[in-house]
Amino acid sequence: MIKGSKMSTESRAKISASLIGNKLRLGITHSAEDRRKISEGVKRAYETGRRLPTPQPQNLAEFNRKVQSGEIIPPWAKPERNQRVLESYRRTKSMAETGEEFGITLGAVSYVIRKLLKTPKGRRSKP
Repeated sequence: MIKGSKMSTESRAKISASLIGNKLRLGITHSAEDRRKISEGVKRAYETGRRLPTPQPQNLAEFNRKVQSGEIIPPWAKPERNQRVLESYRRTKSMAETGEEFGITLGAVSYVIRKLLKTPKGRRSKP
């Protein structure tokens, strides 16, 4: 293929097909021993609180219904913390410093500030 030339439809289709999915363990199944070890590790993680159980579809649907109706506040919406994030940002005038202080990303700081100040994305307003 010459630089700058168009690739044929067949070539593009072959490359596209080869890039779909994770091929690293394709066709390799875990042995019974490996599955047992993985299971024990996940159970230990649940017990120590290092990992939360994956919500089951029926539980997830109920949880989403309660969040949307306002019955419960979702774990990621922490009003007290969000207010402290905004106060820290007003004090430091730096999203980076605020993010470091709370252990969250710049995007999360930006999201909290926009949400509390009700400013559309891309618009600047003084906090």
